[in-house]
Amino acid sequence: MVTCVPTSNEVSQLADTIVNDAAMLEAPKEGPNRPKLHWIDCTSGYPPLTKAIAEKLSVASSEDAAARRETVFTDCAVSGGPHGARAGVLTSMVGSQDPSLIDDQESGVRRLIDCWSGAAGGHVFGLGPVGSGHAVKSVNNALLAANLLMGSEAMVTLAKAGVDVEAALNAIDTSSGRTFVLQGRFPKNILTRKFDYGFNMAGLQKDVANALRLMEGGGIYNPMSELAMKLVNDALGTLGPEADHTEIVKVVEDKSEASGCVKARKQD
Repeated sequence: MVTCVPTSNEVSQLADTIVNDAAMLEAPKEGPNRPKLHWIDCTSGYPPLTKAIAEKLSVASSEDAAARRETVFTDCAVSGGPHGARAGVLTSMVGSQDPSLIDDQESGVRRLIDCWSGAAGGHVFGLGPVGSGHAVKSVNNALLAANLLMGSEAMVTLAKAGVDVEAALNAIDTSSGRTFVLQGRFPKNILTRKFDYGFNMAGLQKDVANALRLMEGGGIYNPMSELAMKLVNDALGTLGPEADHTEIVKVVEDKSEASGCVKARKQD
């Protein structure tokens, strides 16, 4: 079973449905081995809740082991956007109750994940126990937000200083300040003024919030993440939840009295 829903809350509700419906975990009578229910969750989830969901399923399936399927929960957070999904080149960040399934390229779980990450250019990373995939995804997108915010400030600064932003990006992309965001999102989605990556502000806000909760739960010193969360919340309030996350640059432009300044030369 594969799921990809808005938040871990919906995953938890589905887990409750499975636990409370005896037929969904009922094991076939035939065969010498206990059958398994493999659940691959591609939601960008909250790691502690992911672990709790997996534990809830394990407890339910062990109550009457002879009559119930064994459940194996795998959190498979993905990155790469809609275009990556269509091309089968997503990065899959995977945690599992059975991590060996991810390393075994012939396992049914791994072969299914390869459907969206197995093409040339895709990546599958087995990261350890259940919850690990969702933890890495949330931190990854907190880094995305911070890079996008700082990149927006940097490019607006250069544009207002009279520097050719496109040329500046080319220089930075061969220097120590380069980032994946500057090398990809800015030239493809921002300088073109298309803002068409396909990942909205609501999704970014949720992932940064998950990362922040994870940090706070671990007692992490995190002033940068707290600031990124505040700025993402402010941008979401200005742009709306359905705006593409790359539109954050518009907020920086407007507050700097430089609307539309971050653009490619050909648009002049």
